[in-house]
Amino acid sequence: MTPDRKPRVLSTAVDYENPRFRVHRDQLQWPNGHTGDYFVIEGQPFVVVIAERDGMIALVEQYRYTVDAVTVEFPMGGIEEGESPEDAARRELLEEADCSAERFELLSVSACGLGTSRKRCYVFVAHGPTSAPVAGQKDATEADLRASWVPIGDFRSKIRTGKIIDQDTLAAWATYCER
Repeated sequence: MTPDRKPRVLSTAVDYENPRFRVHRDQLQWPNGHTGDYFVIEGQPFVVVIAERDGMIALVEQYRYTVDAVTVEFPMGGIEEGESPEDAARRELLEEADCSAERFELLSVSACGLGTSRKRCYVFVAHGPTSAPVAGQKDATEADLRASWVPIGDFRSKIRTGKIIDQDTLAAWATYCER
């Protein structure tokens, strides 16, 4: 970034923190002299897993409080402390879709919510997905989560008709289609 576009940080403070994320407030001075507060959410990185077999895609459906709706998404979740992104992808696929895979390929790494967040998203493709002999352990907030294998044509229809609204699922699918 060129120095003439980057603001100067005058001060920074953590306004809120919990085990999943923190919000800090930076007072910035922009090159044009304007000053103001900028709020940044810092959260744990997470994974999104695309598993395809026999023309079907693994999807999960769950209630999301933030949008007050049941959403349709790829299996995804946070990377735990000390866990590699690939291990997190393996764990999330098992927990959410009761599925394992022969191999995981890192497809992309992206930044999420650039205007407010410093979170990273690792998108993986699960190669050779099969049903796991033992179901994964869901956390308490995922009690209503339902996994299913959906024909790719139906998945694309859900995108076109606005039934899939999750930005991480949409971005992962766009990257998957362009590989």
